[in-house]
Amino acid sequence: MKISGNCKISGLCKLHNSAIIEFAGQCGGESFVFCLDVIGSQLYAGTYPSGKVWRYDGGTTWTDIGRCGSETHIFCLDHIGSQLYAGSGPAGTIWRYDGGTTWTSIGRCGSETAVRCLDHISSQLYAGTTTSGNVYRYDGGTTWTSIGPGRAWIYSLAVIGTTLYAGTSAGGEVLYYDGSSWTSMGKPSGGTSHVLSMVVIDSTLYVGTYPYGMVFRYDGGTSWTNCGRCGNETYVLSLAVIGSTLYAGSAAGSSPGVWRWNGVSTWTLIGKCGTNVSIYSLAVKEITQLYAGGADAGTVWHYNSDNA
Repeated sequence: MKISGNCKISGLCKLHNSAIIEFAGQCGGESFVFCLDVIGSQLYAGTYPSGKVWRYDGGTTWTDIGRCGSETHIFCLDHIGSQLYAGSGPAGTIWRYDGGTTWTSIGRCGSETAVRCLDHISSQLYAGTTTSGNVYRYDGGTTWTSIGPGRAWIYSLAVIGTTLYAGTSAGGEVLYYDGSSWTSMGKPSGGTSHVLSMVVIDSTLYVGTYPYGMVFRYDGGTSWTNCGRCGNETYVLSLAVIGSTLYAGSAAGSSPGVWRWNGVSTWTLIGKCGTNVSIYSLAVKEITQLYAGGADAGTVWHYNSDNA
């Protein structure tokens, strides 16, 4: 798929299939938008290098809602009810948003240097980390307890029911936690070394991988089905779902951008966010509105799936 013109920060990028990727603003002087999260109809972005979180106020307007201590990287966001949390580096700390521009530390995960992912089961918050490759459970106050599995870096977490899933850089191994122990689910094929992103569609787990930019579906036991490669991309850094349609954010190929899965093993590039911008984060707002954040001066882009 060819782009019919350059994506300018001041306008729209229209593709030949009439899909439109629209500029949705810039988070101050940031370089990266590592993560996005939606609470109700409110979109938030976590950034580098300021270690701040930003709130989207519509149009192209973003409001700085504060820095997480002296951290520089906001790698992940999650929420339980209306309460927003942020995972950061380089001190591996988790933060709670208390309104205005106030963030309160709720503790550090041991001696970890980064919290790469957050997820929750009911009101129980979990954090995936790098140095030890462990997941930590939040036990209140500033207390975090390591629950394993100690598999290199934990890049991604997902939840189905009461089961927690973790994607690693240990040869791309995926594991699940049943509340007491971890069980290996095997490794996606095709030379996968890292599982960087996860999403759930109808209780089925999908994972985005490195180094061949492939997405896989989990079929039970240690069985995985290759759902195809996003062009010649290297990384699938983010995944999102609108209805039953799967989207992927990619990086480090000839066409980094946002991709739509067409079923079986084919993917369509629906747009680039700027010029060859790596897409680190995707989030869905108001059912059909897909937002993408990446490595381009703290910019966020918007795709209306109703136009597809």
